[in-house]
Amino acid sequence: MTDDPLQRLREAVRRTREFTSTRPATGLTHDAADDTVGTIGTDDACGYDPFPLLRALHEAGARVVVIGQTAGILHGSTELTGDLDLLWAGDPAGTIPMASAFAAVGARLSDDDGRSLPLTADAFLRPKVQFSSPAASGDCCTRRCPGARWPSGTSWSGR
Repeated sequence: MTDDPLQRLREAVRRTREFTSTRPATGLTHDAADDTVGTIGTDDACGYDPFPLLRALHEAGARVVVIGQTAGILHGSTELTGDLDLLWAGDPAGTIPMASAFAAVGARLSDDDGRSLPLTADAFLRPKVQFSSPAASGDCCTRRCPGARWPSGTSWSGR
């Protein structure tokens, strides 16, 4: 196993592509994942590649923290995932970069009930939005999201 977190994630993306390449569609999205199998068993795992969205977030100046199993992979886990979970500060000044990044990758937003949301800066004022893009789907939470754990020592100052 490599010591490079990004290389671990690239390898996981490759393994996910291999694992899902011949699998028939299940009709399940990341938010309906089985508690035992996880999101790797959903259709969102097919084509999973978080790099385009992560790159767009960086280029837009959006400040996010990767959480969930993708973070686990970055830290050495070998379990695969089919979604990208993000945590961000939720401040109004950050909504424009967030919307810009998600628009750049052709994402669609929805609320917890699956209702479509317009891809505008205002959508990111919610405690949580779900997103779906051609390469990655998942949840984008703020610290106001019920159950969200804010990493201790996280600072949003600077770039």
